[in-house]
Amino acid sequence: MTISDIAKMAGVSSAAVSRYLNGGPLSEQKRAVIQAVVEKTGYSPDTAAQTLRTGKVRQVGVIVPSISSQSVGHAAPGCRFVVVKILDRRGNGRKQDILAAIDWVCKERIRLNIRILNISVGTTEQEKTVDDLLVQAVERAWDDGITVVTAAGNLGPAPGSITAPGNSRKVITVGAGDLLEPRRGISGCGPTRDCVCKPDLVAPGKRLISCAPGRSRKEYVVKSGTSMAAPRVSGAVALALERVPDLTNVQAKMLLCESARDLGLPRNRQGHGMLQTDRFLSLL
Repeated sequence: MTISDIAKMAGVSSAAVSRYLNGGPLSEQKRAVIQAVVEKTGYSPDTAAQTLRTGKVRQVGVIVPSISSQSVGHAAPGCRFVVVKILDRRGNGRKQDILAAIDWVCKERIRLNIRILNISVGTTEQEKTVDDLLVQAVERAWDDGITVVTAAGNLGPAPGSITAPGNSRKVITVGAGDLLEPRRGISGCGPTRDCVCKPDLVAPGKRLISCAPGRSRKEYVVKSGTSMAAPRVSGAVALALERVPDLTNVQAKMLLCESARDLGLPRNRQGHGMLQTDRFLSLL
């Protein structure tokens, strides 16, 4: 949300919103501003006020097949999206496009204040050269300070089924905690080719609302997979950055793993366990 967006929702001037951000006693205009943010984001009044006081809006770079202009419920409704479209309407794409998209995000990260990169795509090719290129790209983004969250892939649950770039040692790799059944599960499992224990954690990924590809008249459909689970973790990180703007990607990864709920499964299936957003935020 921009200042003008908030002003329009609240029915006040942009100058009034700016005065709110700069402090001063609570007025009817300020109450209107808070209520506008509450209605737009679903935050509590206290959280809305805290968000406004920080004057910060987090940006999330998202590499996805498509995005709709309509709004649905989000894990972190206060953030803004920078969408980099790299797949066609059938969900197919080329590794060159993924690499170019990651490179673009890295170049634009400062200008657009991109703090999180969610990658809900991966390669199904089992070629080390292809995997290495993707891993090197996401690790450059990570070293640039971006919190990179990737899907574990849907080739599981056999061992060694993590797709690239989720097999990177550095980034946060997310499996689907409700798609881990031995026979019917699809969530990618470790270890990777380099014997790295993955995923790092899991999140709900079964029957979630997502954008509808192709020429469907429906803008949203129900989908399942690790591509649905990864954005849940990205949303949790966005909420954390609203509270602690200088939180690093390494710190975020550590706290996500520390706060996860153990499902009693092997580490190469569940990572550190199921995402617990409330506990994660309480550790900040």
